[in-house]
Amino acid sequence: MKTSLAAAIALAALAAGATAHAQSGGRHDGRDRPDSVTFYELPNFEGRSITVNRNETDFVRLGFNDRAQSMRVDGTWLVCEHVDLKGRCETVSGDVRDLTRIGLNRMVSSARNLDDGWGGGRPGGDRPGGGRPDDDRPGRPDRPDWDNGGGERSEGRFHVFFRRPQLEGYDLIANRANADQFCRRQGLGTAVFFDGTDRARRAVDYNRRFATNAAALRDVLCAKR
Repeated sequence: MKTSLAAAIALAALAAGATAHAQSGGRHDGRDRPDSVTFYELPNFEGRSITVNRNETDFVRLGFNDRAQSMRVDGTWLVCEHVDLKGRCETVSGDVRDLTRIGLNRMVSSARNLDDGWGGGRPGGDRPGGGRPDDDRPGRPDRPDWDNGGGERSEGRFHVFFRRPQLEGYDLIANRANADQFCRRQGLGTAVFFDGTDRARRAVDYNRRFATNAAALRDVLCAKR
């Protein structure tokens, strides 16, 4: 009993130490620092800079809104042209000497670490289709935790019908590529029909790009293989 108690105390001490280390800049995957991104006021990593190691949804309060022209990246980050991760966003996993290359020169207003799990980001109520509070992660479609939910599903002899395809609570942008990709991720063939007359306040595609007031994928009919 004493041995078990001592082991428990030791584990608790280690956990507390790890937490303190993370809060002071420790990293969860064994490296000595957390994922971070440093934004520079000039190209080629020059000029005034700020380093962000947590989700930051408003660069205005950092005094660095629409200033960044280059960035050094550790991890994978989503950077967006408006606050609250809105507007045009790009996924970046390497240093960028000139943000003109990704169309965000002097346009970055928010950033999110895509490797951080569920924490942070926009409130769930800002998502098309609703969602749980605090779980509004843009995520990455190549990960298995992206839900390929299709809402109502009806299966026939040769086709399967999905009323409202979504990725992790987001509506899908209506186009042929997304419709086909959705069907394939259900283990089916290509889409033989889809509708795009409905609109969503915010929608996503399989290339991790978001759009506002976009045509949304509806009534997708997938062929069986």
